[in-house]
Amino acid sequence: MRYAIIENNIVVNVAISDFPLADNWIEDNGSAQIGGAYDGAFHPAPQIVPTVQQYEKAVQAHLDSIAQSKGYDSILSACSYAAEINQFQTESKSFIVWRSKVWGYCYQVLQDVQGGSRDAPAIKELIAELPKFGG
Repeated sequence: MRYAIIENNIVVNVAISDFPLADNWIEDNGSAQIGGAYDGAFHPAPQIVPTVQQYEKAVQAHLDSIAQSKGYDSILSACSYAAEINQFQTESKSFIVWRSKVWGYCYQVLQDVQGGSRDAPAIKELIAELPKFGG
């Protein structure tokens, strides 16, 4: 059986036990979430929306990670070879185009969230939605 402990109408812990717990634990049918509300019924915990800075940091880390997987130090390093003729120039130009598409997509999502036309995605969800590097 599942049980939840409530403090100030908020679920602060959830436990599973084969035996009834102390009186301050309330039997739960599986809907209690830590951080959720309780007013005789359990209500979901509020969604924690990442900040713009958290989204930006995650997108930057994603860009750097993809560039590093191709042997560069970072996205900045990958893009730096585009200015002159060399063996990395074509790929470098591809990174520049991709980086612009990624940031354009990211900021469109943030604008849509702020405008109320979509819910804020989790950071992992945003990263999964980003344009893929094809260079």
